[in-house]
Amino acid sequence: MQRRFVFVAALMALVISLLEMSSFALLSLVNGHWTGWGDLQHRRGDLANGSPTDYGGVEALRTVGREQPPWLSSFALHPFLGFVWEPSRNSEATDAVRKAVELGFDVSAAAFFEKSSDDRLVIAVFGGSVANRFVMSAAEELRTLLAAVPNLSDKEIVIGSAAIPGYKQPQQLMAMNFLLANGAHFDVVINIDGFNEVALAPSEQVTKGIWHFYPRDWYYRVADLSAQERRILGHLTHLRGKRAELARKFSGPLLRLSLTGGLLWHLLDARLDRQSAGLELELLESETTAEDYQTRGPSLTPDSEESLYRELAEVWWRSSMLMNRLSSENGMRYFHFIQPNQYVEGSKPLSAEERRRAFRGRHPYRRGVVLGYPELLAQAQQSRTTKIAFHDLTGLFEGLRETLYVDSCCHFNHKGNRLLAEAVAAVMREE
Repeated sequence: MQRRFVFVAALMALVISLLEMSSFALLSLVNGHWTGWGDLQHRRGDLANGSPTDYGGVEALRTVGREQPPWLSSFALHPFLGFVWEPSRNSEATDAVRKAVELGFDVSAAAFFEKSSDDRLVIAVFGGSVANRFVMSAAEELRTLLAAVPNLSDKEIVIGSAAIPGYKQPQQLMAMNFLLANGAHFDVVINIDGFNEVALAPSEQVTKGIWHFYPRDWYYRVADLSAQERRILGHLTHLRGKRAELARKFSGPLLRLSLTGGLLWHLLDARLDRQSAGLELELLESETTAEDYQTRGPSLTPDSEESLYRELAEVWWRSSMLMNRLSSENGMRYFHFIQPNQYVEGSKPLSAEERRRAFRGRHPYRRGVVLGYPELLAQAQQSRTTKIAFHDLTGLFEGLRETLYVDSCCHFNHKGNRLLAEAVAAVMREE
């Protein structure tokens, strides 16, 4: 009896081992790299806490009046800038931190309101979510690289974010003016943008009849939504909840240690993710009900797709020129970078994981990049005489086969942000 028990136990252990090895192989094949417990738990942890791990959809749920989903309620309407971060109160914060946060910016922007000194170099980074993540992920790398420059070695280098996810010109220009008007000081301005300017408005605003230079998701922030839109938002909220619940369930003491369980979770979560992406596309294509000026904005829609992208590029570049002029008049240096993106043809050989997670052939942003980036670069090329320190980084990842993009929108992992920091530092050293 005992020998039989030992035999059955050994057989079960062998079967479980084979299952785990097979699951490990399948997960690694699907993801394009060796995938273990840590990788799975990291992704599950984000989802379990209600933070989406990718931005495959439109993020149009950021704020929906007073009905915003709880995981996307981090923005507040702003009379000058469209929207800013919702301030979080802290009675123990310094005066500089309190001012930065109360004005609607990141805590790191406190550096702009601290006492200026010849021994400090204050760098302000403007842009959207890519620029904001760049500060969060690679500020230390940029600081270290700049500290190696001979005439900066004796200075304290401070980097703050004036970038807010979803910002597109002229919001960066407006934010710079707003900060300076409220007493901010910085020595260097870094503007990292381009993607939001051509990808967001054509797919999220023009299709709904909203003026393309209004802030992102303006319709969802102020409009009285239709029954169809409320239905879609409700379904999306439900799916987000299911993904979080599923992630928590597979993060339990036993399942989190099983690669077979990880494979099952991966397949179930991918199915929910595809459903969410379909609903987000449906939300984009749903008809609008608002006719008021506050919601729709000026009736100045270009008469063709070609003229739309040309106008987007013109305002983008004009805003950059004004930021450069504002910098010069205030004794600051201005650097403008157009960000890399996976939808720029030939800009990077995608890894297996990037092809799975970071590229969608029918993604609504893809067309904006394909048609808009050439207009941006043409506008910059025609305006070389303005002497703006502009640099095209669309080829930054060219020839790199490792995974750098983390979602089907535009964002990079830490390695990608580190490469961006190296490129920015190299330009600043030369200048």
